[in-house]
Amino acid sequence: MHNQKLDFHALVSHLEIIDIDSPDKVTLRELAQFEDEHNFQLPSDYKTFCQTLGSGRFGNHMRVYCPKPEFSSRMIQNMKASLEMDRAENREPENFRFFMKLLPACFVFANNPNNQDIVWDLNTYQETDDGYDIYLISHEPPDEIFFLGRSFLGFVKNFCVGDVGYQNLPAYLHPSEGDILPCFYQYSSNITSF
Repeated sequence: MHNQKLDFHALVSHLEIIDIDSPDKVTLRELAQFEDEHNFQLPSDYKTFCQTLGSGRFGNHMRVYCPKPEFSSRMIQNMKASLEMDRAENREPENFRFFMKLLPACFVFANNPNNQDIVWDLNTYQETDDGYDIYLISHEPPDEIFFLGRSFLGFVKNFCVGDVGYQNLPAYLHPSEGDILPCFYQYSSNITSF
């Protein structure tokens, strides 16, 4: 865990931090309370992120939220409704069963302006790597799910401040040129749009 903190702080040292609106930094006590109330463990690197930066947006692309269960629940309900509508119109995605299995056990912790959510599959926690399977869920037809890895720090490095992770994904999921910038806009989680 100590190495993760060093890696995270090294990564952050290369970013321009821009305070937009009283950032929502979270204390370790608040994170522990969240874990107790919601009965799941947050990855250590995510906790470090929330204590150091709080909720905010990387460049013009990826927004990461510190614990917001009401936001996550709302997003999951929207996903379910969209899938049910697709099913009713006989446009059921090929991986519909996987979607329906994943949604009750996922937590949305990030999204982007391209109608894509980033979730943890809460059924996949392992103490050995202190992480969960991370998926990108695209809501543009066809609804698709893509495995991104297990490390929150890896997600930040490869999908938020760099674009290496996108190399294995379809081109329509890639951020626009100029969206990935070496800056982080901190703001209150009350701000809900890009």
